[in-house]
Amino acid sequence: MDLLYEVLELLSVFAEGFIVFAVSGRMCTARYRNSKHILLLTGFAFLYTLSLTYLGSVAKHSISLLLFAVCYSFVVNLALAKGSTLLRCTSLMTTWFFLHALDYVLTYGFMFIAEKFSVGGNRYTALIVVGELVKVILFCLMWKIYPAFSMLGKKYLNLIFTISLVAYAIMYTFAGIIMEESVVAVQMISFFSILFTAVSLIATVFAVTVKTGYEKEKREAELMAMTNSMMEKNFIEVEASHNTIRQQVHDFKNHILTLRGMLESDENAKKYIDELLQSSFEKAQYSSCGNRVIDSIINCKFTEAKRLGINFTHKVTLSSQVYLSSVDICAVLANQIDNALEACSKLSDNEEKNIKVEIWQKEAFIFFKVTNTCRGNPFNSKKELVSTKNDPSGLHGYGVKNITKTAESYGGTVKSDYADGVFISVAMLPNNK
Repeated sequence: MDLLYEVLELLSVFAEGFIVFAVSGRMCTARYRNSKHILLLTGFAFLYTLSLTYLGSVAKHSISLLLFAVCYSFVVNLALAKGSTLLRCTSLMTTWFFLHALDYVLTYGFMFIAEKFSVGGNRYTALIVVGELVKVILFCLMWKIYPAFSMLGKKYLNLIFTISLVAYAIMYTFAGIIMEESVVAVQMISFFSILFTAVSLIATVFAVTVKTGYEKEKREAELMAMTNSMMEKNFIEVEASHNTIRQQVHDFKNHILTLRGMLESDENAKKYIDELLQSSFEKAQYSSCGNRVIDSIINCKFTEAKRLGINFTHKVTLSSQVYLSSVDICAVLANQIDNALEACSKLSDNEEKNIKVEIWQKEAFIFFKVTNTCRGNPFNSKKELVSTKNDPSGLHGYGVKNITKTAESYGGTVKSDYADGVFISVAMLPNNK
């Protein structure tokens, strides 16, 4: 039985080291991946077990063991993870605190059970094994949360570090009193272990939740701004290419007409040239409202719709200068049309595929209206739009968000509706200088 206890104690020390190294490294940024990282973790945990066991056999004070454990875990973190010193210290302090808080609660809880119900021998050994499994399971359940620590700012890291350090110091002090076999101390440390664990956990979860939510919104805003800027640049470049091609086509048409005149006597040549002119140089219904960005977007989307076999019509009536930024016009109009193209592309060949774009000004407002045929009602029971895109990058739904946020930034509104197989999107934006 003594041998079994010794083996369990070694496994407990190994599990403690492995948990601390793995979790603190996860809170920072791991240097290595997969099998190499696990192999190094196992090696460091094995060396930790041997070193701590040896020190435990010769050291007279437990504080020296604690100092060794903390210093060793910091060295391991330096070797296996990347991050600032504050992030490393916070991750290690938090991990050690939660690990020992669970140790105190489980150990003294089992001591209470063993004494009250006269549990001994194999049953008490089983309780120790159960306690180790409970710790492993609890830390594994929070595995996905740990990387969020690397996104926390100094303020939150300092808060979590301070709370964990103070709570750990108080619990360690009570643990020393327990050596004097004080029943009151046992009760106090059990109570404070639970209390401080709860406080630290709440503070940690709050900090991580607030920060990750802020970072998510910030990344979304940056992504949308970058996307809009790229869209604006792309549309202008494409429109410039279209203008060049149209000019070349116009010049080529003149060349063909000249050649036709030179071949008046050859009826076959004349017939061939007439057919070529009729089939190759049909006048496309391009937009020329005077606003370069609006023309670029409509002309590009018109070409795309034609390629997809979608009937695309547009009507643009601008009575005065448009003061909206080019980026914001892209954010609204291009996303509206993209959503319409997406919906029409899902229709079968025997179904009507229609897109109509209308842009007009009324008083101090400019309206962007896009209607399209679609299959089924895109709204759910809560009147919310449901994205039908299967996008592995997780970027689906950003088009609607982009339109809404852009309109709201001007103090405008976006309204969407569905009736009789037709989806309607109307964005109204103030057109102020």
